[in-house]
Amino acid sequence: MKINSDKIEGQCLCGSIHFTISEPLRDIIVCHCNQCQQWHGQAAFYSQAKINAIAFDNDESLKWYRASSQAERGFCLNCGSSLFWRLDNSQHLSITAGCLSQHENLSVVAHIYCEDRPEYDIVDETLPCYAGTSAGKFDLL
Repeated sequence: MKINSDKIEGQCLCGSIHFTISEPLRDIIVCHCNQCQQWHGQAAFYSQAKINAIAFDNDESLKWYRASSQAERGFCLNCGSSLFWRLDNSQHLSITAGCLSQHENLSVVAHIYCEDRPEYDIVDETLPCYAGTSAGKFDLL
């Protein structure tokens, strides 16, 4: 299920990055890759929106970190909140679910990079669990 609200907002912990999403969000994919574990301290819960559906009211403290040769991660320089992940040349932006103002209608639909997860990291085995990437299978159209 996707959130079909007219206005979905998101922000970092200190509020210096604030944005509004004008189109429905993708349901949650939990990423268990080593980078997410280091970046977030655990597996990461990501929704997704089309880049052109996101309008920033304030993004002066938004910093992008080149995390690999194919992708980068966005965070707040002031409070350190990790907010985004984006693949180079993608039309989509992955957004950490915790920074969204509305998330009650979002559900976890899959787990990725399950082969990287530590023993204490529990996965809902009724959902798809990919050893690596889902290769965009759940991207918004």
